[in-house]
Amino acid sequence: GGRCMFDNKFGFTPMPGGYWMLFGRLNLHVNGGRFIQAARSVGPDPAGPYEPWQKIDVQGYDDGGPGNVYEATVQLNPLDDDTVLGFFPVNLGEPGVANGEGIAFIAVAVSCDGFHWSEFEPIVWSVGLEGRTYDHPIDGLLLIDGEVHLFIVPLLGLEHSGLLHPIDRGSQSLCAPAFFINPITPYLSCLFQGVVTPFPNHQGTGTVTPL
Repeated sequence: GGRCMFDNKFGFTPMPGGYWMLFGRLNLHVNGGRFIQAARSVGPDPAGPYEPWQKIDVQGYDDGGPGNVYEATVQLNPLDDDTVLGFFPVNLGEPGVANGEGIAFIAVAVSCDGFHWSEFEPIVWSVGLEGRTYDHPIDGLLLIDGEVHLFIVPLLGLEHSGLLHPIDRGSQSLCAPAFFINPITPYLSCLFQGVVTPFPNHQGTGTVTPL
């Protein structure tokens, strides 16, 4: 099995049905192979006890491949009381490389129980570096006029690790960006300084567009 080193933040989330869940790092390889495990409370008390940790399952994602899922930010879905939303910094990696600089993005997925998740849907293209992503989601969602606001932190941690190098995001400002998504309808957009603008990926060839 994999090794759990708990070397990243925990997620702690109330769930539909009245129980609680913890989400933590699961290291599936000695190098790279970052993924997510979850534990569910036995009852409604957030202090526990909790059931044993289990590896989550994401439809269509090969957790034995070269990719890395750095952490899970899980929230109650403000538009559907029966589900939760998960936001995941994903680096798809490179074949044969433990911490490859693959395609990177923040993805959203939906779950009913916290263990089984829908496919990752990229909503913010990022930059991959040594198995990581430059951008990470922040806990907390804000619902305004039927739209869900998600805030991210750009360049999280990398400027302190010596890994940071300049990246070109074109004309896009990353000063306190607020990303607006509606998970119920096939609509994805992001707002920068009051203007709805496509967000380019790290290669400058793709955008966040309606599904």
